[in-house]
Amino acid sequence: MVKPAAEYLKSVDRSSLGSRTVVIVGGTSGMGAKVAELLSEYGVGRIIIIGRNAQRGAATVENIRHRAPAGGEVRAEYIRGDVSDIQGMKTTADAIGEAVGNQGIDYLVMTQNGVPTGLIQSNADGMDPAFAIQVTLNDLSLDDLSLHGEKYQKMWHARLFGQQSARDSCVLDAFHEEFRLRYKQFEFSHVWPGLVKTPDFTLGAFPLLLLNPAAKADADDAMCYAYTLKPSAIGAWASDPENREKLWEWLIDRAA
Repeated sequence: MVKPAAEYLKSVDRSSLGSRTVVIVGGTSGMGAKVAELLSEYGVGRIIIIGRNAQRGAATVENIRHRAPAGGEVRAEYIRGDVSDIQGMKTTADAIGEAVGNQGIDYLVMTQNGVPTGLIQSNADGMDPAFAIQVTLNDLSLDDLSLHGEKYQKMWHARLFGQQSARDSCVLDAFHEEFRLRYKQFEFSHVWPGLVKTPDFTLGAFPLLLLNPAAKADADDAMCYAYTLKPSAIGAWASDPENREKLWEWLIDRAA
């Protein structure tokens, strides 16, 4: 049975957190910045913030340093990274690798902006930036994941927004499920935004699934979680191994 998030926060084992390294992509504002604050308050030893805005990055780093527990110290740093296209993703990954060296990282938190806009846009790869950031199906063709087809050009704004949302959710589920099955040495959790308390989302508190194994065990060790840590099943398209295989090959080809 899943308990209130506050209960898990109270029982986090802090004894080993000082040696942990966390990278937060999209950590200069919103959910990423709030997660960084909480991790600092719980004594995580090193927090690396990834974002595009150096001024916000510096402010976030200063903020989380001040939130370290009394008598403790958090090594906080900012790395400029733009993951809105493939080259930017590779450059950012290289920068993270150079920063951590052989020490590696313990947790990777992905909160980068990728909300649907209801607009047709393109990045350097000819893809919609929000799609590229989030990764990206519903009944869509793999050849038109950016929704550049003629029918989308004439689509009503609100309907296009809904189509983008359905596409992104479907592809994210498929990608993470396939990644989870291929790389079983890693653990994944996909949580509903409202579980992170920010000015925009005030319904819950981030339960630190990555720091409190009891929370994940109580929630049936699922990969996706809705509000109040309720396990959420992936959709029918993402559940189909053949669809996931095609998507995986398509993404690998795009990244080559």
